[in-house]
Amino acid sequence: MKVGLPQETIVDPLQTMIRVETRLQYANGYLELGMTKEAADELNAIEGDDLLERPDILKVRIKLYLESKKWNLMTRKAKKLAEIEPDNAFGWIYWAYALRERNRTEEAKAVAEKAIDVHPDDATLWFKPRMLLLTARRGGRRVSPPGQSR
Repeated sequence: MKVGLPQETIVDPLQTMIRVETRLQYANGYLELGMTKEAADELNAIEGDDLLERPDILKVRIKLYLESKKWNLMTRKAKKLAEIEPDNAFGWIYWAYALRERNRTEEAKAVAEKAIDVHPDDATLWFKPRMLLLTARRGGRRVSPPGQSR
């Protein structure tokens, strides 16, 4: 019996990228269908610590946490997104929204105001944070989060 060294597997970075992009597409599709468990499975299948903080992956995770109302996790991921990609309003808006859902209104207001300081010409940031903070509960009816309808 011949005993040899285990063969090393060479991973093509392009193939890894394709798999990540495909998993993100699957996760987004599952979220569109309201299938949060399946979306989470796809996101959890993405391996590599270097990938976990990629903005595109963070955005899908934030959407997942929004759908499943996991406000603590959404707060952390949206904050991270705002820190690593401050020029994108997405992280700021969802960070403020998650804080608001956790009844941390003053912190949510501070995040929204900081976002407006960073993006003074962004009409989205002038409207959405104020909508989220000032009209989140009006007449017993909850206002839908950005990009969502109820």
